[in-house]
Amino acid sequence: MATKHESFAAAIAAAQANMSNAIKNAKNPHFKSNYADLAAVRDVALPAFNAEGVAVLQSVDGSDGWIHVAPVGC
Repeated sequence: MATKHESFAAAIAAAQANMSNAIKNAKNPHFKSNYADLAAVRDVALPAFNAEGVAVLQSVDGSDGWIHVAPVGC
């Protein structure tokens, strides 16, 4: 399989160089702060990673009424 980069780190660095900041589109009323929700982060990150041949997977797990989402690059 041909690769665009010599290493995974090089692919990640190239993707990061092409990313802008996610738009802070959500509010946290408890801390009176704004933050970028997961969709806003994915809107910025996925195109940049995919352009460099990096897939982003999200494992989902849950316990005790909580859902845990862990993004993994590969």
